[in-house]
Amino acid sequence: MTISNESIKTTVQGNGAQTVFSYNFLIPTADAADLYLLDTVTGDTILLPAASWSLSGAGNPAGGTFTYPRGAGSTPASSTQTLTLVRTVPYTQQTNLANQNGYYPRAVEAALDWIVMQVQQFVDETSRALRVPISEQGIAVLPPASFRENTIQAYDSAGAPVLLPLQADNNTTVIAQGGTTARSLAARFSDMVNVLDFGAVPDWNGTTGTDNTAAFSSAFAYAALTKRMVFVPYGDFYAASPLWLQEAALGIVMQGTLYSPGGFVALTLGGNGATRNQNKLYGPIRLLRTTQSNWSTEADIGVRIWNADNCVCIIERSEKFCINVQLASDLRGVEDSDFHYGRIIDGKIGVDLRTYNPGPNSYVNSCRHFGGHFACSSTTNNGVARYGVRLSRNISGDYSLHNTHVFYGPAFELQTTGGQLAIPFLMEVDGRGVQAHAMRMEACSPYAASHTSAMNDCTYEILTTGTFGPYVTVLYTGATRAGGSVVTRHQAAAAVASPRLIAAVENVRAAAFRDAHQASNGIGFEGLGLMSSNPGGPPTTLTGCIFSGLPLLVLNANDVTIPTSRALGFVVDMKNPATDNGIAKEIYLAAEGTELRPIVAQFDASENALTSSAPVLFSNGNAVWNQDGSGNVNYWWEMNTNLDQLSGGLPLFYWQRITLHSSCRFAFIGVRGGSATALLKALRLYASPMLAPQVLAGGARDWGAREMQASAAWTVPALTAGATTTFDITVPGLRGGDFVQAGFDKDTGFQNGGVVFHAVQGGTASTNQVRVTAQNISGGSITVGSGTLYVRGMRPKA
Repeated sequence: MTISNESIKTTVQGNGAQTVFSYNFLIPTADAADLYLLDTVTGDTILLPAASWSLSGAGNPAGGTFTYPRGAGSTPASSTQTLTLVRTVPYTQQTNLANQNGYYPRAVEAALDWIVMQVQQFVDETSRALRVPISEQGIAVLPPASFRENTIQAYDSAGAPVLLPLQADNNTTVIAQGGTTARSLAARFSDMVNVLDFGAVPDWNGTTGTDNTAAFSSAFAYAALTKRMVFVPYGDFYAASPLWLQEAALGIVMQGTLYSPGGFVALTLGGNGATRNQNKLYGPIRLLRTTQSNWSTEADIGVRIWNADNCVCIIERSEKFCINVQLASDLRGVEDSDFHYGRIIDGKIGVDLRTYNPGPNSYVNSCRHFGGHFACSSTTNNGVARYGVRLSRNISGDYSLHNTHVFYGPAFELQTTGGQLAIPFLMEVDGRGVQAHAMRMEACSPYAASHTSAMNDCTYEILTTGTFGPYVTVLYTGATRAGGSVVTRHQAAAAVASPRLIAAVENVRAAAFRDAHQASNGIGFEGLGLMSSNPGGPPTTLTGCIFSGLPLLVLNANDVTIPTSRALGFVVDMKNPATDNGIAKEIYLAAEGTELRPIVAQFDASENALTSSAPVLFSNGNAVWNQDGSGNVNYWWEMNTNLDQLSGGLPLFYWQRITLHSSCRFAFIGVRGGSATALLKALRLYASPMLAPQVLAGGARDWGAREMQASAAWTVPALTAGATTTFDITVPGLRGGDFVQAGFDKDTGFQNGGVVFHAVQGGTASTNQVRVTAQNISGGSITVGSGTLYVRGMRPKA
């Protein structure tokens, strides 16, 4: 026969059930074949004993079948195993062609077939060996075994094989591809401290796994000792106890994920105390709690970074702890570092900026924060308030000035499912200059931040707010400053770009007029009401507390001198559909002059004065209650300093946003004299551009208007030539010296005769009355008849 098939082996895949497989090449005898089993999971290749399998079709050029395993009760090859059947004829020649014997073609052909099968086996083996291209010379013979012992086969610059010594400490030198300098293998492998080299095992399966605390701790210690970076390769690593990478290490890079049972600080980076943890790279950090924290203790922290100075920290994941990330300062501050956040999930506090020492070197200042998805699931610890970012201190007395942090593009989805507060920022400390840009708020409370202290100069710019649209504000609970500003771009970007002017007296001196109807020598101002620091009574209602005119104000050529006992301001009705969301509770005051002190008096919907239990907040100063020096109850809040008071040589208090109490319906907002020489030139009042709160002056109110009006029915009797008749009409607020005019409208027709109407203050009463005289100045009798008398009074300019 001939051998036209070049195959000498076949490989089949197991499936856990099949035991009989076919092959399609010649196997001359049943003992001229071997069967190998490869396990693709372990990588092991096993030569199977001849007794464990059987062959059929031996001697058939078309092949046959083989059976594995043979016999009942054995386990077939699984889906992760393969079987390879290979022909293995011996490398011998068994055919003897003797001289003078007959010629037997079949015997010759069988011998040739045998040689071809041997050649095919040799080709199969050489095809699996290393070979050089055909264009190159063959490789020289290797040295004897005694020379090859404890060496590594390598190649020189010409590509020829050379032997390099194999040393027990792996200090054989190599040159990295593209490099120029030889380095030992030990040095190359220790560029980064790999936790696997210290026995870490990435086998956490969601329920169980090796405790890698000792392995990680050893790797961390070596990294700190040798000032190297720690590397955590891909895989899921469990550590049952706290881990701490000290500040001497250069940082840590995690491709894998660390799992912790929680209840403690799972991963601490850097040293506390007075250590300056500077110029480090931490991240990416991937850290998950194995079960959801119930948030019962703030000792349950994912990752804590101590005293980071000029560091780059990338927290890709920290999930399910009470505090997921804490940036902590001890005797050395956190400053000038960049923090990048990924998934900060299911924590009571997402990121906590915290001081642990009262000293001035314990600060958390001047850092950049990028991104972050701060979120909780809808079922996580419902009923418990949660916050995305908190600025805090460990205990009362620890350093509390947290300044100059910028957050770029944070996304908050904190969930209010259980009715709890879910607020992006919680400011428990003082300080200033926290800016959040392009925030996203979904499933949050209608507050961008909660302030509980004197944090100032904070701006929260919101791109989307979910269902609240532009109605988002700052929650002040126990705060002493209204230091937060919300800029809402959602649904109202064009409208909220700047506040709206709602009232202005551009020249207070020019607005002054004589008003003595409430106090002798009183002076009033168009558009403004007045308050006194020592009113009689004292009054407890809006109409009782606000005066139309008061004495002791000095009118100068171009301005007004305001004593400390007098206040001028606008009276505003805060009623608005947005009031419940707090938008209408913010007013912006601008005053031009010197030594002026802003004041605010508040009144409820029944116009009753609110007391000190309804605090007012200024954006750039502290508010005090009834600071008049004599204990008089005047029902106003005032800032504790003048608007032009210098701080560091600059008048930083001049710009004020005022946050009124939620129970306030009417408010008096203005200034008093901060000293006996205080001067006022102009007052302006602004509100949110989406709102137009009403400014109360004149009309049914007794302040802010020079003009008074009254009307009454009057039937004018028939008048002979030159005759007169009089009528007294009440005009509230009219006093001697006020200008008066009268007009008359007949019920039917019109007057075509010569009866004129004269008006003068007085009559049967010295106040609040005008006497109108109708005089016939024609040459004949005139009957005017019934109609309506209109009287106008005007207080003179002062």
